[in-house]
Amino acid sequence: NTTSAGLQNDGLPLDKTLLVQLLKTSKIAIDVIYGKPTPFLKLAKTLSVKTKDGADMLLLQGVLANQLFLNKKYSQEETISYMKNSFFIL
Repeated sequence: NTTSAGLQNDGLPLDKTLLVQLLKTSKIAIDVIYGKPTPFLKLAKTLSVKTKDGADMLLLQGVLANQLFLNKKYSQEETISYMKNSFFIL
């Protein structure tokens, strides 16, 4: 899910009946929203579909930006380590 559905309410990104049909044949449900269980991810879990929120995407975007701004001064592994620590402080 790359929509804002569920960010501020209980909305789903698609009609629930259709979404259930899609999720039943899915191996994973990913939502770019992070830091909260969205209605989309909650629904996927009720159908025993593996879920993932957008935290890793946010982190890796920051890692890439850091490498670009600092001209790869730190390795990707170092950057991930530092950023993960600061990410979870928020």
